[in-house]
Amino acid sequence: MSEFIFDLVSDDDLRANLNVDAAELEIAVKHGANKAAVVLAGSIIEAMLVDHLTATDYPKRSGKDVLKMDLANLISAGRAEGILSERTEQLSHAVRGFRNLIHPGRSLRLQEQVSGDLGQICLALVKMVCGELTDRASKSFGVTAEQLIAKLRKDPSSVRMIEHLTRKLHTGERRRYLLGKAQAAFQEATGRQAAEFRNALGSANFSLFSTAQPAVKREVMSALAELILKGDESEINTYLAHFFEGQQITYATPDDAKVIVDRILVGLAHQYDWAIRLCAGISIWLKPEQYRVLVQGIMRLIHGLPEWVGEDIGYSLKSELDIGYVDEAEEKAKKRILEDLAPDPFDVEKLVGRRWLRRVLGEGPEFQRDDDVPF
Repeated sequence: MSEFIFDLVSDDDLRANLNVDAAELEIAVKHGANKAAVVLAGSIIEAMLVDHLTATDYPKRSGKDVLKMDLANLISAGRAEGILSERTEQLSHAVRGFRNLIHPGRSLRLQEQVSGDLGQICLALVKMVCGELTDRASKSFGVTAEQLIAKLRKDPSSVRMIEHLTRKLHTGERRRYLLGKAQAAFQEATGRQAAEFRNALGSANFSLFSTAQPAVKREVMSALAELILKGDESEINTYLAHFFEGQQITYATPDDAKVIVDRILVGLAHQYDWAIRLCAGISIWLKPEQYRVLVQGIMRLIHGLPEWVGEDIGYSLKSELDIGYVDEAEEKAKKRILEDLAPDPFDVEKLVGRRWLRRVLGEGPEFQRDDDVPF
């Protein structure tokens, strides 16, 4: 909803329900259903206060169970905690009182009626509570994942200053961004700036991963392995293309690393452009026989890449091959790879691609980058 911002709400299901309730509140006010508006407003305020008090450890500090507190006590607790202003507290109590008028007997006994303006008052009050809670949450927890995503959606170029945008991003919010929020926003992106927004989401993801705690990085790799095993092809390819770098696999368990590496090799076999970018960083996880699969997959894709990209991939492979081959059997496997790279005088594109790859792997004479002389 454009009228309400529930970014501060920590529970995803609750946030979704609040968005639905807020939409119904606006409809009720629009059509003059004021009693419905009073009930919805009270429910929204109650849910937001319960969530915020729980997130700030109010139950531990007070010894009270917020789930058992009625709206009156929640409002008073919100004021005592400095969450609600005095004006908002008073209006909230007023709406709470009107909520009792949904009972016909009480309405007749008190001789009170719900005025036509009450719906608008309820709508304004919910916005006030939402704004005050958001302001307090920002001071307590910093920026939320949703707020970061909203900023990137409005201003994709701001990703270039991602360090400033995420300076106040709470550790838990970093985790939420990395473990699904960014990917969900990517899938939902539409409009003229969709491509720029998606690129910004991916760039922010790389930055947040690099500064995340090791435990979070391991959790992200575990989630990726599970996605590969259980997700659909489109989801997997989207994640690997936009949210993953080969070096991240360092934080995967051996079993998860095998799953991820095998999926990258599948990508190479299908000639997905993203697969060649992910080759850097995975070689140390390959079995000797898989190196041939890796290099052969690269060769099928390399002719369409700028030479400097190929050079970067090649140098990375060289360092990893030097680390990975430690015994005679593995050294023979490396030589078989180089045999696969023998120049083909009848295929100019493969000839050029294989020339630089053989060179950076340390075999054969040295050539200048723009020298087309075969080995």
